[in-house]
Amino acid sequence: MLFLVFGASGAGTTSAIDLVRGSIARLECHDFDEIGVPSDADTAWRQRSNELWLVRALELQTNGLDLLLAGRTPPRELLATPSEERLDGMAACLLDCSDEVRVDRLRARFRTLGSEGEAGFADQIAWAEWLRHHAADPRWR
Repeated sequence: MLFLVFGASGAGTTSAIDLVRGSIARLECHDFDEIGVPSDADTAWRQRSNELWLVRALELQTNGLDLLLAGRTPPRELLATPSEERLDGMAACLLDCSDEVRVDRLRARFRTLGSEGEAGFADQIAWAEWLRHHAADPRWR
């Protein structure tokens, strides 16, 4: 079984799985980005990465384990991945927060990383809005 916790940057997906990691037997927890994200990541890279994570979920499934995957990937995109049809099941949960909280969290993250760049905040707010609609109706846009 694949459990997907998804949300835009700043929603708290990484923090959430860190709370779960190691506390549930037979559940392996991972953050989507731990495989590395190239600076030129594009749709093709994201689709290859989706397949990589689904292959991992299938390996775990074979051994009677489940995968909790956190990231920004919308469920419908994972459902379009070739290996998805072999999964025993998939459940998804949108983790979200207000735009104000998101911006505060992203600002804190940039300060921690020694960067003052806020150019991507508007993109993350737009992505969060899109994910909200997608969670309600996966066929939406």
